[in-house]
Amino acid sequence: MKQRRWGILMLWVLSLMLFAAPSFAQDARVVIDNNGVDVDESRINTAARQLTDKGALVVVVLTDSTNGQSETAYLDSRLKALGIGNSSKAGDRPSNVLIYYVSFDPRYSSILPGIDYNQALTTGNQSDSIRNNQLNAGLKVNDPTRGLVDAMTATARVINDPAGAASSSSQSSSSSSGLGSSLVWIIVIIALVAIGFFVVPGLLKRRSNQAADLGAQASTRARFDQAKRNAGVGIADLGQAMRDAAEKQRFDKISYPSTQANELEQRHRAVESSFTQLKVKFDDINEHIDNLSNPSVTDLEGAAGGYDGITNQVRQITSELQAMDALRKELDTINAQAPGEVDRAKKW
Repeated sequence: MKQRRWGILMLWVLSLMLFAAPSFAQDARVVIDNNGVDVDESRINTAARQLTDKGALVVVVLTDSTNGQSETAYLDSRLKALGIGNSSKAGDRPSNVLIYYVSFDPRYSSILPGIDYNQALTTGNQSDSIRNNQLNAGLKVNDPTRGLVDAMTATARVINDPAGAASSSSQSSSSSSGLGSSLVWIIVIIALVAIGFFVVPGLLKRRSNQAADLGAQASTRARFDQAKRNAGVGIADLGQAMRDAAEKQRFDKISYPSTQANELEQRHRAVESSFTQLKVKFDDINEHIDNLSNPSVTDLEGAAGGYDGITNQVRQITSELQAMDALRKELDTINAQAPGEVDRAKKW
């Protein structure tokens, strides 16, 4: 009897803690770091209120350009500057945070939940679905305000999930009526034995397969994100190298004999063409994945392979630029050793 009373008391305390839990949420506010991006902060604040009312710290980080940094490095630097965690990594984010991040150059978006909302938003890839169907939908029509407002509304709907709550509560209250007779007990025991022999192994196998699928999805998503970051950083670095190369190419005709100057010009044009094709390919891969509401492992693996190919081509173009610089150095050395000969060669 004492144990039953203690059990009832503990259940009452646990229920009280569960109902009171929202009141303990700290730092429920909205932080908008727009960095020059034109958005309607009033509409965003209104949409975010449905999340802050539940104790969420809503952080919006926008930028026209990461200035050559990778998407993650830029976000980390902004979060540090805003005093919100040490980085965007899961372990460094506040537990009640919901981060909405958009970069226009390179094009990138993400929704990063704190641990309080991680299960609700990662189960069934809900955060990816919201990012693709609400946030990116607004970005594609050049309306980031609409994308953010729709994404926050969808986030609140997933976190609330009243249908799921009703389903789980109905399942937990249906197994304790009519067990008074011996016949009922026999039926229950037979049913449990049947479940043990026939149902449980199937459920365990299904759960194992689901866990394996989720693990493969998470692993492939991580590989995709890393491959995309590598390709984006490579293109940004190569863009600077191409600008430097264009500046050098302007002086080739007045610095070197016509044969070598023409060679350098042809090689420069080929490199420019290859660089343009790379940027188009990067955008095509990005757009293809964004248009998929729920990319499969095969989709992500294929896109990651495409990004890897871009990274390899960046290395090849960089090597060609370095080879052209080596030729210029060689010609500069010849200039220094026999300027008269070179001048005569130019006159031809």
